[in-house]
Amino acid sequence: MAKRIIAILIIACLLLSPLFAGPFGLEFGWTKEDMIKSGARIIHEGPIAHNVLGYAIIPPKQYSSFENYYVYTNPEVGLFRIVAVSKYTASTTQLINQYQGTKNQLKSVYGDPIEELDEINPDSIWNAPSDLIRALYLGERIVATCWLPEVSDETDVAYVNYAINSDDGYLGYNIIVYESNKADAVRAAESSVL
Repeated sequence: MAKRIIAILIIACLLLSPLFAGPFGLEFGWTKEDMIKSGARIIHEGPIAHNVLGYAIIPPKQYSSFENYYVYTNPEVGLFRIVAVSKYTASTTQLINQYQGTKNQLKSVYGDPIEELDEINPDSIWNAPSDLIRALYLGERIVATCWLPEVSDETDVAYVNYAINSDDGYLGYNIIVYESNKADAVRAAESSVL
């Protein structure tokens, strides 16, 4: 009897493990129904572009540094993009510390990035460390790291971009974007309707 219970538990673990293998417990290729079955809660949904729906969600697994999560689906390829955004802050120190900590964790998952940027336009007057948010907003500084993980399956993460950004020059946030290898096909289909 005990062996049978252990066998059932092992099978259950094997069946459930794919549900939580992707970023924040989400898998590329999923439909809205798959996300809901995984435990994700849909907060808002709406069309983003031709054949692309966007969702604000609470994913099955949340990361403490991020507050808002967005996913994008297409009828042919399912879930193809996942975006997580941190809390907005005016603290340059908080932005940089969070960025460095999360970047190191991403390196432990995806290995060495293909590109790490922390560059300031040499002509910018916004070049002091405390000017980070203003410089980002004005496009005079970029802080970003990019990975192109090796893809062995269509549900694998094919692209990761992690950056610090600002929409207004006063508050900044960290943003991470994951894409599947199907994202390019969705973009190409969007271009074809023009």
